[in-house]
Amino acid sequence: MSGINFDANTAWTTITNALNNGFLVGVDTSSNPPYGMVGGHAYSVISYHELKDISGTIRQRLFRVRNPWGQDKYSGPWSDADTSRWTS
Repeated sequence: MSGINFDANTAWTTITNALNNGFLVGVDTSSNPPYGMVGGHAYSVISYHELKDISGTIRQRLFRVRNPWGQDKYSGPWSDADTSRWTS
């Protein structure tokens, strides 16, 4: 995100608080997003997850988003097809 003041921790807190309080949350993409996402398109945020290691340290924060059009599937890191990251 260039050209704006962006803090990932503030965004995480704002979005997770909104979801926890029952608000509908949406995000949009840039004009040329990576990994098969649609440019200039809105997505619904449907859940969030913090992945922790065995000691309880947060290693990754993820938002689960839904494409309301139901087409053009995300294919990047942590996608359904990224079997190298999804382990038991």
